[in-house]
Amino acid sequence: MAKQRPIRNSELAAKETPRSHDPDLIFGVPRHRLPLIVLFFGVTIGSFVVWGLFQRPPMLDEYTYEQIDEYQHDENSFTQGLVFHDGFVYESTGLYGQSKIRKLNLDGTVVKERALDPEYFGEGLALVGDKLIQLTWKEYKAFVYDLDLNPIGEFSYDVQGWGLTYDGKQLIMSDGTSKLYFLNPDSFEIER
Repeated sequence: MAKQRPIRNSELAAKETPRSHDPDLIFGVPRHRLPLIVLFFGVTIGSFVVWGLFQRPPMLDEYTYEQIDEYQHDENSFTQGLVFHDGFVYESTGLYGQSKIRKLNLDGTVVKERALDPEYFGEGLALVGDKLIQLTWKEYKAFVYDLDLNPIGEFSYDVQGWGLTYDGKQLIMSDGTSKLYFLNPDSFEIER
């Protein structure tokens, strides 16, 4: 059996001393390697910052506006669609039992209005030539009127009706999701 040598107190103290007390170590890293580590992290972080600057979307144009007038509006009107044409405001209003299509002067006075049946919730409104098209929300039906609000037609669709606009070529309808539906303005068929 080999003879074991006794451990001296100075050796025991050296083994128990944590490395963090070593003056040549910073956070457990040898002092001479610290500048290299700092340089590595600096270059890495700097690269991400520079890369991020070039990945930013282009700045959008900023526009200003000037308010030139203010017009009154019926506070009880739950506006869903609004069109301005030939000095009149055409408005589609919502809420069950309160939905209407209205023709208004700019001062807010009603020229003419037509109530929808109580089971319809009026939604988006668009003007195509001399026709107004009014959507309904969950009833999957649109109503077509002349500019005096006389009914001249209607059509159905298979989604909820929300917003409606006309781009000069097609009606564009939203259903409350990220989808847009492009309709033929004459047949009202969904084209895409």
